[in-house]
Amino acid sequence: MSNDQHAIPDDASLLQAVEIPVFDFQGQSVKFRSIIADKSTVVVFIRHFFCGSCQDYVTQLSSVRPDALASAGTQVVVIGCGSYEPISQYKGRVSLPSASI
Repeated sequence: MSNDQHAIPDDASLLQAVEIPVFDFQGQSVKFRSIIADKSTVVVFIRHFFCGSCQDYVTQLSSVRPDALASAGTQVVVIGCGSYEPISQYKGRVSLPSASI
């Protein structure tokens, strides 16, 4: 594992990362692995659910047509810091499905 924050994660770091629990929009704890396991995934880590710059960025991502993502076998997942409670409101502001945030 490298201490260089700009280094590409090594295999050991990735194996640790996929075991980290995250919360879905209903407050259910799931392993990060379960979110990214089934298909190619674009993971976007945002600062927090009230960050205007992050909301703008995610709103732009929501302009990608769902059928284009589906035909590519790809999903977009947004992970934010903090409590799960704001996720449903955030979903409404950025027009992404709940399962993606």
